[in-house]
Amino acid sequence: SVSLNFSAYDINSQKMQQLIFEQLEKAAHPEHFILEILEDEPFRDVETLRCFIHKIRQYGVQIAIDDFGSGYSSLNALKDLPVDVVKLDRVFFDQSSHVERNKTILKSMITMAKQLDMKVVAEGIEYTQQLDMLKDTGCDMVQGFIYAKPCSVEDFYQRLEAEAAS
Repeated sequence: SVSLNFSAYDINSQKMQQLIFEQLEKAAHPEHFILEILEDEPFRDVETLRCFIHKIRQYGVQIAIDDFGSGYSSLNALKDLPVDVVKLDRVFFDQSSHVERNKTILKSMITMAKQLDMKVVAEGIEYTQQLDMLKDTGCDMVQGFIYAKPCSVEDFYQRLEAEAAS
C-alpha cells in the first residue's frame, strides 16, 4: 500500500477534498491507498471530516491517524472518527527513565485500539531496545530507521530489485 499524508487543515479544505477524489477516480487500485491524517492541529469540524472519511472509504481507502498521541485530539479522534489504523508517535518509544510507565501506556493504548478494531503501527523505531519494549504489546506493525533509512528513488528501486531477486 501507499500512504498519503495530509494535515487536518488540508482535509478541511473543500478544494483539497475535491482534488483527492479526482485523483482516486483516476487511480487503478485506490484500495491500496492509506490516507494518513496528521494530528498536527485540532480537528475543527469533526462532522465534515467524518463525512469525508465515509466517502473516501467507499473507494476502499484505509484511514490512519498519524503521530497519534502527540497531537491535539487523540482520544477524541478514536471516539469520533471511523479510522482503520493508529500510528503511535515516536514519543512513546523514547528510552527515558520511565520505560515501564511508557510500556504500560503503550499496552493500554494498543488494547484500546484493538477493541475498536483498529490496526496499530509503532512509528520512529530506531533501536532494538525499542523493539524489545514493543514485544508482547499486540502492536501490528513497526516502522522506522531500524529497518530502513530514507533513500533516493534510485536506491529504492535497487532495493526492490534485490528483494525480487532473492
